[in-house]
Amino acid sequence: MTATIMPANLTPKFMQDGQLQPDDLWPLGFVNQCQQVSTSFEPNYRSSSRSILWAIVLTYGWRFAFVGLLQLGAIGGTLLGPWVLRRILSAVESTSDKSSFDVASILQLITLLFVVKVVQAVVSARANLENQVIAVRITSALQHLLFQKAVALDARCRRDKSAGEIANLFSNDIQWIINFSVFANQLWLIPVQVLATTTMLYDIIGWATFLGTTRSVFMDRKDRRMKCVNQVFGAMQTIKFNAWEDKFGAKLTDTRDAELSTLWRIFTLASASTAVLYLGPVLVTIVSFATYTILMHQQLTATKMFTVLTLFNLLKFPLSGLPAIVASMMQALVAVRRFTEFLSLDEKNPSNLWTPTTTPSHQVAGYKAQNMDIVMENASIGWDAAKPLFKDVNLKVKRGEFVVVHGSMGEGKSSLCAALLGEMDKYEGTVFVGGRVAYFSQQAWIQNMSVRENILFGHPYDRVKYNNVLAACALSKDLTLFPAGDRTEIGQKGVNLSGGQKARISLARACYSDADIFILDSPLSAVDAIVQNEIFTKCLLGLLRHKTIVLVTHSPEIIASKFIDRIVEVKDGKLVQKVVAKDANHPILVAPLAARKGYTATDEDVDLESSPPSSFTDNVSLITPTSTTPFPVNFETQLFTPAVEFSGQTFDENPVASGRLVLDEVRSKGRVSAKVFEGYMQAAGGWWVFASWMVYLSIWQSLTVAGDMWLSRWSGTAAVVSDATFLDQSGFYMAIYASLSVGAVAMTVFRTLSIYASGIRASRTLFNQMTTSLLRAPMSFFDTNPLGRVLNRYSNDMNTVDMGLPFGLSGLTATAFITLFSLGTMIYVIQYMGLLLLPLLYAYAAIGRFYVQPAREMERVNKTTKSPLLNLISESIEGVLVIRAFGDKQLRRFQRQHYRNVDTNNEAAFASQVLSMWFSLRMQLTSAFVLLVVASSLVVLRDYLSAGLIGLALNYVFTVLGNFEWIVTQWSQMETAMVGPERVSEYCSIEPEPPRVISGAVAKDWPTNGDIAFTNMSFRYKENDPLVLKDVNVHIQSGEKVGIVGRTGAGKSSLTMALFRINELAGGSIKIDGVDISRVGVKTLRSSIAIIPQTPVLFKGPLRNYLDPFGEFGDADLWGCLDKVRLADRIGGVEGKLDSPVEENGENFSVGERQMLCMARALLRQARIVVMDEATAAIDHETDQNLQRVIRTEFASSTVLTIAHRLDTVLDADRIIVFDQGRLAQCDIPAALIDAGAGIFFELCHEGGYLDKVVSSQSVE
Repeated sequence: MTATIMPANLTPKFMQDGQLQPDDLWPLGFVNQCQQVSTSFEPNYRSSSRSILWAIVLTYGWRFAFVGLLQLGAIGGTLLGPWVLRRILSAVESTSDKSSFDVASILQLITLLFVVKVVQAVVSARANLENQVIAVRITSALQHLLFQKAVALDARCRRDKSAGEIANLFSNDIQWIINFSVFANQLWLIPVQVLATTTMLYDIIGWATFLGTTRSVFMDRKDRRMKCVNQVFGAMQTIKFNAWEDKFGAKLTDTRDAELSTLWRIFTLASASTAVLYLGPVLVTIVSFATYTILMHQQLTATKMFTVLTLFNLLKFPLSGLPAIVASMMQALVAVRRFTEFLSLDEKNPSNLWTPTTTPSHQVAGYKAQNMDIVMENASIGWDAAKPLFKDVNLKVKRGEFVVVHGSMGEGKSSLCAALLGEMDKYEGTVFVGGRVAYFSQQAWIQNMSVRENILFGHPYDRVKYNNVLAACALSKDLTLFPAGDRTEIGQKGVNLSGGQKARISLARACYSDADIFILDSPLSAVDAIVQNEIFTKCLLGLLRHKTIVLVTHSPEIIASKFIDRIVEVKDGKLVQKVVAKDANHPILVAPLAARKGYTATDEDVDLESSPPSSFTDNVSLITPTSTTPFPVNFETQLFTPAVEFSGQTFDENPVASGRLVLDEVRSKGRVSAKVFEGYMQAAGGWWVFASWMVYLSIWQSLTVAGDMWLSRWSGTAAVVSDATFLDQSGFYMAIYASLSVGAVAMTVFRTLSIYASGIRASRTLFNQMTTSLLRAPMSFFDTNPLGRVLNRYSNDMNTVDMGLPFGLSGLTATAFITLFSLGTMIYVIQYMGLLLLPLLYAYAAIGRFYVQPAREMERVNKTTKSPLLNLISESIEGVLVIRAFGDKQLRRFQRQHYRNVDTNNEAAFASQVLSMWFSLRMQLTSAFVLLVVASSLVVLRDYLSAGLIGLALNYVFTVLGNFEWIVTQWSQMETAMVGPERVSEYCSIEPEPPRVISGAVAKDWPTNGDIAFTNMSFRYKENDPLVLKDVNVHIQSGEKVGIVGRTGAGKSSLTMALFRINELAGGSIKIDGVDISRVGVKTLRSSIAIIPQTPVLFKGPLRNYLDPFGEFGDADLWGCLDKVRLADRIGGVEGKLDSPVEENGENFSVGERQMLCMARALLRQARIVVMDEATAAIDHETDQNLQRVIRTEFASSTVLTIAHRLDTVLDADRIIVFDQGRLAQCDIPAALIDAGAGIFFELCHEGGYLDKVVSSQSVE
């Protein structure tokens, strides 16, 4: 019978010992998979004027109706109980002669009730299963719409919506909609149940029966908190470099306090709602009984009294659920509104860019005749139509041309690239791109996967082409240094790579795509002169010889090269072009990729792999492109390429070691530890708080049971006193009953507010502990744990702590005490017959124990599978420009990967619900047996019990049976909900960095000189990794200006990590002013050194807060520093000036401007030690030279360490330190290193054309 309700192999699966794994779950059926669900849902969404609610009704309305009919049948079974109770009590009261009592007919009624309860259990299980199928499909449909929108937003909307806000939509908002979808039918079923129950009441006591947006604010504040979390933990390295943990910890606390204040209002309203819920039936009961006895002068017999009480209790269940359902509906409506707002945001306008398929045929013919790949004709482009960035610009690039773009900082070079990608708004004219595009973004975007997977980017592996790309991008040598070659895993945002390595892997990704047109935004700024020359000759002039190239660069050597076709200078919104007399005789060092003929259709080939090869599992790809959208609604089956094609090979085909960097997410085993429960209770206020709950609950139920016993006593007087006496005493009995009942309601308020207040206290404590622990965690933690995991802790797990646990605790404790006192009263009545209940109670406990373990494991799997989902979303949003630039195939590939993550998470969620139904069905069947035993026992004991006691016992048995199931369900939900604080607690106990402040270690004004001594210093990024710096010995004098150079990946930036103690040294020491930095608190150390990092990070908020985070300087100081870095005019020209907003990730500033803002902040601090890590890589040479003069003036007395690939920034340094493969290879004044006539520095200067500059600067001196 149950095989059609749930999978037949359910029980064996959950009887397995050990930790449950995602692979242990059965896969979703084809029709429930995300790809297939979106096939049916998206057309309805688009045809319903993009209304989510209407699309859900159109797609799943018939399923909701079917579920409603099943639930209506279950309600009919519920209402049979009071009818049978009335028949039994009526027979007992009306029968004075024992022999005339018709036992057979009463037992038949009881048997009928048993059969109906069994059928009711099966029907309810089927209804619940159908509800969960609907929930899975709605989840998939909404996930599809959200992801599709997230990667389609235009530039302006992307800046307005952070990854944290969007992640909140993917997790919490979808859950609110799903929660309501499960209970949607109750909105009409509850009135039906109330109407049916009221009709039965009227039949018994007549007309006396009838006398009886905060959520939106909360979600908005949760959004602000998640945005702040994403911003903070997405830039932890910058925060640690500047010792800003306390500042951002306070910022997180502020957003959290605002959120919790709204949560307390929700809890207060919930408590008031609960009080009204309990008070309503009490008042109706009092008024009904009083009216019936006092006004209508009717005798209230036990039959009527306890039948009415049972019916009122039945009314209590739907009415008790009504506030929660209404609240769920309000939550869902808020979520739908937020969804609608997000889905209505502007998308990238396809008319911004013409392609061969969208351009009028006559123009395409003209471009084809002229062999044009890129055409801009009279184009006006920008972010604001009133002030376009480019106006009436013209640019034509023929197929195979090599065009170099340069210009001063902030002139719009990256904006020109964005325009060629269709990412900027076009107001007038034409922008045409005639082929497949590969794009290199100015800030290299790297995925958290292996080197090979980053380069392949979903394309099939071609060994020859792959090795050619590695050689052309100067990666072959680097891969020999990686622990697992090209299968070495790259951490979040490329944390384990140097800036040059990230750039070259991103360039290799572009090259391997074999596109027609390459738009490369500053790919050479992060590499040294030797590597730059190698990439220029092997890649740009070799591998891409037959391709169309638009290269943005500041390199004078490339701008002056005779091997390019044209130079374009971006200046004042114009494109100043210059044709170069090209020398076509450059030797080809790497076999070029094939040239193309004609225009290439953007989607002419098969779709790409949708998942990284290393995590491949058998599945199907179900998307076929259409001409209207990269996210089509028609699907066909297409198998993935077998994983074997990608395994067992590196670039040199040799076996390699494991290259794992990111660790699998830790998942606890077995029962939730008692320490987790204890930790939660301590966070909630301690065990005395728990004791107070017990007192409130005991008083509440004592008053409730006393009231019911009082009614039993009152009904018992009907048989021993006259009607007149009964009516005279009614006022007294009713007054006592009313007092007891109202007292019980008052205790309800106390108990709920006490639990909710404790929940708020626990939420605040655990949040603060987790935040403090994460902010104090070493950087290695963030290297091995993707941002998606942290976001998951702060969204799903904290949501469980915030709301799931307080509401769950309130419901569980209330149900447990109701059941305990009801069961005690029932056993008191039936006495020794209660022994018959013991085996059945044992059955309840056994089923409960069997259920709790897999339910707990299911919750862990569910939460664990959520992290990859959020991580891909965060990664895709960050790299959306690159993904879109590579074409619709890449968008579909990421969409399919998202589908698979959604399905994996849905499998866990669905399996969890099926398990819950399995349990519910067995509990209801057991309850039917208990009802059969108790009712039969009461019939047998009818001669020894009054009708009042029989009525009281039967009334309680109906209450207890439902509560037994709820207790085990709620306990299981409680234990699975405790997985939330369990996972939060894991992040509360991360091994911290060394102490932030060590009292008395150094003077307050340390360092006063800036003297730095490295002695036998060795450094690695994590334990057991190879050393990246080895036995470094150098003494840097106070005030000395030192240039640090070397080939890319030589260990230059690692020196910065060692100096700032981002990781601890593997050996040796570093001393500043004679003090070993290992004896100085990390906050003291880092706040004493200023750094301008290689990758500038700007935080959203007022510009003033970024420049002066602690409000230490006046406006004059801020303007002075902005003037020194040539940004005063730029900032002075925007609304708000110093208070103007910095958008998400500083998107309203160019990368060069962001670096200058970092420099301005460093100038304000006037630190004794300043580290510049490729700080001027993204600015033009003129601005760079001016900045060097500022540095020499402003930091004249400071020790300055300048890490540089552009050697002209360090040629006037006091000394040059040269690194090679982690060792200090050379250290001397620049002239001496040149005079040696050999060595790495000499080679770098020779390759970069700097030898003459060194000689001339030396002669001037």
